[in-house]
Amino acid sequence: MNSTGHLVDLGMMVLWLTAMLPQVKPSPCVASTVTKCSSTAATSSQLALLYFTFALTSIGSGGIRPCSLAFGADQLDNKENPKNERVLESFFGWYYASSSVA
Repeated sequence: MNSTGHLVDLGMMVLWLTAMLPQVKPSPCVASTVTKCSSTAATSSQLALLYFTFALTSIGSGGIRPCSLAFGADQLDNKENPKNERVLESFFGWYYASSSVA
């Protein structure tokens, strides 16, 4: 895994921590009426940490996805297989479909 792959992992771990630790997430909403919620807003440090995790995950994903596409195609490239072109077309189709869902 290249170094940007580690950024994805680090970003996902910190994102998980922002959901689990009460100190890094805003207080829960106490619904007093149907339309209003009495809750304190997130602090600037809580928002900064959240945006930082989004940035880490985005940078890491942007660095690893082009590499994984080339590495995957290289693994499937078999010149002796007469259906090699179809296998690669299927791989690219499924890769782009799954990455757009993710």
